[in-house]
Amino acid sequence: MCPELTYGSRQRELRLARKMGLRALAEAASPRVVDGRRLDFTYLSRIEQGVFPPPSEQVILRIAQALTLPGGDPRLIETELLSLARKPHPDAVAAVTAISPEGLDFLRAVREAPPDPRTWRRLQKVVERRAKKPYPEDRLPGDASA
Repeated sequence: MCPELTYGSRQRELRLARKMGLRALAEAASPRVVDGRRLDFTYLSRIEQGVFPPPSEQVILRIAQALTLPGGDPRLIETELLSLARKPHPDAVAAVTAISPEGLDFLRAVREAPPDPRTWRRLQKVVERRAKKPYPEDRLPGDASA
C-alpha cells in the first residue's frame, strides 16, 4: 500500500529530486532580508515530516519557485503544492474577490454541477474570444432585456 501523498511528502520528493538540502531550499525560498526573517530549514523539515501543516500560500509560491528547474514553469509546481496544501492560488483569490454578482452565481452553479474537462476548455475559449471581441453591453446573447 502506498503512503498518502501529502504536501510535506511531495515537497520532500521534489527537493530530493533536485538534489537540494533543506538549508539550500530555505535559502532559495527566502526573500531578500527586509525584516530580518528568513525561512528556517528546521521549519521546512517539520513540514516535510508532517509535524507542521503546510506553510502560507505566499511561502508555497516561493518554495515552488525554488524547486523549479532552470527554464521550467513554476506554475506546475505551484498548482500541485497548493492543491496538496488545500490552499487557493493567490491569483484565484484576487480574481474571485473582483468578480460581479453574476459571476458568483456562475461559480456557485459550477460548484453544484462541475463541468467535465472538455466543457472547461470550451468555456475558456468562449471567454478568450469575448476578451478579444466583447459583445456590446446592451446585446448579450440570451439576455431577455436585449
